[in-house]
Amino acid sequence: MREVRDRYEIFLKVCETGSFTKAAEALNYTQSGISQMMAGLEEELGVQLFARAKKVGVLTDNGQRLIPCIREMVNQQEKLRQAAFNINNKVEGRLRIGSFSSVTAMWLPHVVHFFKENYPQVEMQIFDGNYDEIHDWIVRGQGVAEAAACYPGRFIPLVYLNPLEGADICREKVETYVDGKGFRGIKMNPLRHAFVADDTAVDPVMEMARSRHLPVFIHSGHPPYSLPWSIALLAERFPEVKTVMIHMGHGHGVYIDAALKMAKRFPNIYLEMSGMPMGVKIRQAYEEVGHDRIMFGTDYPFHHPSVEIQKVLTCGLDEAAMQDVFYNNAKKLLGE
Repeated sequence: MREVRDRYEIFLKVCETGSFTKAAEALNYTQSGISQMMAGLEEELGVQLFARAKKVGVLTDNGQRLIPCIREMVNQQEKLRQAAFNINNKVEGRLRIGSFSSVTAMWLPHVVHFFKENYPQVEMQIFDGNYDEIHDWIVRGQGVAEAAACYPGRFIPLVYLNPLEGADICREKVETYVDGKGFRGIKMNPLRHAFVADDTAVDPVMEMARSRHLPVFIHSGHPPYSLPWSIALLAERFPEVKTVMIHMGHGHGVYIDAALKMAKRFPNIYLEMSGMPMGVKIRQAYEEVGHDRIMFGTDYPFHHPSVEIQKVLTCGLDEAAMQDVFYNNAKKLLGE
């Protein structure tokens, strides 16, 4: 169990660093040890992950395709480890897991067996489905609302809306979750639902946010739907609505710079930094956009929290500024 887990984690570290040697240095392994473990992983999966070239660590096309699945598996295992740690000596309770079919079939049975051996009185509920099914299961109150009720002040839920479903459906969800259950904001993902961020279909949602003084969180950084310029046009139309540009442009330097420029231009635009790889831009946002308008995020399970934390810790801000980014700014924005 331990060896399999290490192989997957080491694979991701090689992908992150771009070489076996750098991964070995980061993990305190030998380069030959990394090579042997990656060869073992290739044999286990039956897929050549790395190109046989002078530069060791170059992924094949198949290796690139497997990155999301392997990252998903590592994150799921870390989630279970954390759950086990939190439960500690408590032998009763319920653990709910939403899992993609590939993870459920390939990896989860071994983890569940290990967990049940150590915590036999814990009830495990596994919901197997695709992204939409798992999302619907959570949104129906089978997780987020319960967590918020159990841990007030630590879990602050947002209602997830698709404007293309129409104003009536969005209004019903806002009334159910914001008015009825105390959710504190609205989240939209133009990329996933295929609408441009400044489309007029979004206006009814923004009006709901404006009338309730709710912040709106919008995924950014992927053309053609969620570019910073489109989000800025939406924010310009609704200056009373605090609009958070999630990922602050994401992984493209042009979009990251655009996110910074738009936030400097429009005072109701806030930036969230998960998935954005350039730590120096976090400091730039803090100093140029505003110390209260840049905040921490992880985009878990798509990015590992430790990576996102390190970006803040190494971006050059002092302790007080990091406290703002990690905690104070989100607390203020969400009305805690």
